[in-house]
Amino acid sequence: MEEPSPPNSLQNPPGDTVTTVTQVKRPHEVTLAEVKRPQEVVMMNIKDSLKFGVLIGLLEVRQVRNKEVVDAVLHLLVGGEFDMELNFVIQDPENIRHMLELLDHCPQGLQAEIWSVFIAILRKSTRNLQACTQISLIEHLLNRLPQAPQIVADLLVELLGV
Repeated sequence: MEEPSPPNSLQNPPGDTVTTVTQVKRPHEVTLAEVKRPQEVVMMNIKDSLKFGVLIGLLEVRQVRNKEVVDAVLHLLVGGEFDMELNFVIQDPENIRHMLELLDHCPQGLQAEIWSVFIAILRKSTRNLQACTQISLIEHLLNRLPQAPQIVADLLVELLGV
């Protein structure tokens, strides 16, 4: 004898048709399992904080070139294709914090590359300086300075003077 289903059962009532829902992937959308390159990360439809996390994962498995990481970080900072003349304003100050976390996972040469370009974009825009103030960047830099490698420490001191 069959027991009756509870009222909140997920079974279809007799005579109902079953509808299958398939997930449609949008053009240019990349899933996490497909990510192999940093430029694919910036195309993902997820929060920027997660994009920085995926970049950190790619850095940890050493499957990326420095230029790709720098380009992806700049893309995330300005909210689109980075251009030193046309698109260099930081859109979300929180992404600077995410960049700091990513830098903790970078070799010193890559850190130097990212800091160098970051200094240049700060010099171009008062809004970028305001974004740094919003997240208390000076405090973060002062905390990093004692343990920073010499090449990075020199850039951090330069940044403090911007």
